[in-house]
Amino acid sequence: TMKTEFKERIDSSWEENFPGEKSIPVSNLKCMLDEVGLFTPNWKVRSILEELNNSGMTEGTRLSRENFEKLCEELDADNVTKTFKPSRQYDIDARTYQGQMGAQHFVLKEEEEAFADWINKRLAKDKDIMHFLPLEKDGSDIYSKMDDGIILCKIINLAAPDTIDERVLNKGKNISIFKSHENLTLAIKSAQAIGCSVIGMDSHNMQSKEGKKWMVMGLMWQIIKMFLFNQISVSRVPGLVSMLRDGEDVAELMKLSPEQLLLRWVNYQLEKAGSERHISNFGVDIKDSEIYTDLIAQ
Repeated sequence: TMKTEFKERIDSSWEENFPGEKSIPVSNLKCMLDEVGLFTPNWKVRSILEELNNSGMTEGTRLSRENFEKLCEELDADNVTKTFKPSRQYDIDARTYQGQMGAQHFVLKEEEEAFADWINKRLAKDKDIMHFLPLEKDGSDIYSKMDDGIILCKIINLAAPDTIDERVLNKGKNISIFKSHENLTLAIKSAQAIGCSVIGMDSHNMQSKEGKKWMVMGLMWQIIKMFLFNQISVSRVPGLVSMLRDGEDVAELMKLSPEQLLLRWVNYQLEKAGSERHISNFGVDIKDSEIYTDLIAQ
């Protein structure tokens, strides 16, 4: 059970922000975690939401009070406020931004650099955005160059080909603000259609002048993750057939989702390395980093 003082803090925060409510929108999860003192970086909140959805703990786009309290208990037990506090280990230069309800959002330099590098490599030959590329290596201009929505639409089509008919995009070096909003609206709706969470996002708050960098990073993270997972398939990587189990045929392997295939691959490599470890998720099972050590050795 939770410590009385901690439980009182949860009760107080809940009644102050959602009086009489039995659940909260998942878009307010970070705000509520911050309210009770569990300051959690954006990337961790995104991971938590994914795990909650996969485990069936959310009800549509809402999280019940009971499940919120369970989550708080788990995070408090993991001492998450210390483990994930921005430090030299993660990124001492992480920038902090104030959100709604006093929430703090962190944007890591490593994220900006990695996303900028990915865009530069993947879209280098795209004539529609050549005037924008390459992005700065540190990703400092990634926000302003996404203001017209074209790059966002392009990476959505990389993750899920032909989702957007690029003939309808407003293109050019200096398109009007109205046309930029049209592109951004199309991008956000398309991202939602392919399975991204776009709660709280619209064509206005995704503009660089609004300063909501964590929101842009959050959407990009989801899209790039989808792109990477879509590369994991038996047809793209025939060598995966070596992971067939006794009595299993290729057809069964091809039915597995990219996440399931990746889990199978990790466990296959761990077994080959002689490790006694076995994982069933990419959350708590890998947080001690021992799995990475075994994989690198293998």
